[in-house]
Parts: sequence; structure tokens; C-alpha cells
Amino acid sequence: MMIRSSFSCCSSLTDSNMITVCVGGNDAVVSTSFISEAIIMIAAIVATSVFATTFMSGLYAVSDANKFAISRMEHELKTEVKIIFAAPVSETVIKVWLKNVGQSDIPSELIGLSELFFGSKTSFQHIPYGGVSLPRWYYEFVNDVDDDGRWDPSETIEITIEWPYSLQKGDYFIRFAIYTGKYTDFMFSISR
Repeated sequence: MMIRSSFSCCSSLTDSNMITVCVGGNDAVVSTSFISEAIIMIAAIVATSVFATTFMSGLYAVSDANKFAISRMEHELKTEVKIIFAAPVSETVIKVWLKNVGQSDIPSELIGLSELFFGSKTSFQHIPYGGVSLPRWYYEFVNDVDDDGRWDPSETIEITIEWPYSLQKGDYFIRFAIYTGKYTDFMFSISR
């Protein structure tokens, strides 16, 4: 069995912007401007797809950054401490009691990263945590309710400041700043 086809294909240029295409013995006239528009349309679709993909990936990156920033701000807003009392217990030692009044717990390793400032109203200084030489400060839990070693909401810690000089008569300033940057201040006076 032999199959014969009368299919033929030819093309010829009839005038400056028309192409004649022969398919199956029928002539079809296609405008060159139509072909140009089709090519431009395909290029536009590809370019739009590339732009949309790039834009969406950038949008997702910005969205992730915003989620992280909001989460961090939420944590900072929920973390707060307050000095409830401070007093000298000897000529060179001051006790400070702080309560976690926020909604978040503070891991014990972050308590030591807090900043403590102490001194007279006109001349206070940064006190390093657990230093070898004076001045220095350290802390202990007064009431670790669940014994987990974390400073949970409504738990209190006691800070001991060891000062290298005898405390003189006057007003003294304490500032305790936690790792988030929030701080609490307290002033007390010594009158001898």
C-alpha cells in the first residue's frame, strides 16, 4: 500500500510586507507585521514572567525580614524588669533586688550580659559582671519558683555590687539594662 500526499509547502514574497505560504495546496497570506507582533508579544510575556519572578522573590525576602523584626520587637516589648529596692549592706557592698515584671522569661546566661551602672548622681560608672577586680557585680535567684534557672515573670533576683571604696554620704544612682536595651533606674541616699 502506498500513500501519496499532495502536501506541498512553498513561500514567496508577494510585496514588501506580505508572505504567501502554501500549505496543502491552499495559499495563506500572512502579514510580516503580524509575525513581528507575535514575536514581540512572546518576548513581552517572557520579560513579564522574569520580572514577576524576581519581584515575588524580593517581596518574600522583605516579608521574612519584616516577620523577624516584628517577632524581635514583640519579644522586646514582653521583656521588662524593675528594681524594687536597693540599699547598702556594708560600707562597700550594695544589694539590689530586681523583679521580672514582663511576660517573657530571661535565660540565666543573658542576665550576665546585662549592663549595670552605679555611682553618685554626678559620677557613676559601668560595673562589669563577675569581674576579678572591684568594682563588680553578681546575682542569685531569690525565688526561682520552678527551679529551672531562668528568670521567669514575677521572679526576683538579688544583685550584689562590690564597690572598691567606702560609700560616702550622698545620693547614689543605679541603672540596670537588660540585653534588649530596656532599663530600670533607682536612686537611694546615704545619710550618716
